[in-house]
Amino acid sequence: MESRLIDIPNEQLDEIINDYIDKSSEIVIVVSFVFEKGLSLIFEKLKKFLSNNRLTIITSNYLQSTEPKALRKLLELKSMGAKIYMFDSIKSNQSFHIKSYYFKNSSTNFSKCIVGSSNVSFSAFKKSYEFNVEIENEVFAKNFAKKTAVILENHFTLELNEEVIQKYELIYEEKNNLILNAEEKMEKTSSKDFTLDMEVIPYTEPNIVQKDALEILSSDRELGKNKGLVVMATGLGKTILSALDVASFKPN
Repeated sequence: MESRLIDIPNEQLDEIINDYIDKSSEIVIVVSFVFEKGLSLIFEKLKKFLSNNRLTIITSNYLQSTEPKALRKLLELKSMGAKIYMFDSIKSNQSFHIKSYYFKNSSTNFSKCIVGSSNVSFSAFKKSYEFNVEIENEVFAKNFAKKTAVILENHFTLELNEEVIQKYELIYEEKNNLILNAEEKMEKTSSKDFTLDMEVIPYTEPNIVQKDALEILSSDRELGKNKGLVVMATGLGKTILSALDVASFKPN
């Protein structure tokens, strides 16, 4: 199995993706979040690609982070022949945390699959610390295709259209988009001097990410596990999560 590590920010994932778009006749992108600034880095290449090739993109409303304006740009690709879907993580009550990019051209035996930590965002492509593994293997590619087909067959996977976007907009609040806010902060700084401004934020209740983590930690304790590792992006509330977990555990 041929594989290599793509290390962001030492490499630029958008440049790699754009190069592979030029070499492909079929592309499948499955990611949790799509942000407009990240999509714009590969958008023109995808538009040209659609002239006589196949493109499938699956994203989600997980954590209500994907931007509606990014979804409308995806609709533009759909109007050109792409197949675009949104997994309804909210109604399914199921996390959607995939980040994967698959490129194929049977006529040239070209096949690459990138799986890792990068969503379609400016910082995940260029600036934040991300690890992605690029794999070139026929068995892996076939398994990827099978797993993607399962997602597409899920009744919570919706074909993207204006109605789906409008319903999503009813619950989407940009000011409360913690991941987007962290992304925008990252874009304005270099990776070396990135820090979030210190400010006092009134605490009311756990955010959606913290609630999810607390449920998992509680479930693991009930199963007898006494060790765990929580990995969360900057600004999502690891410190408060730690305090809430200690309080719920009620140590002596």
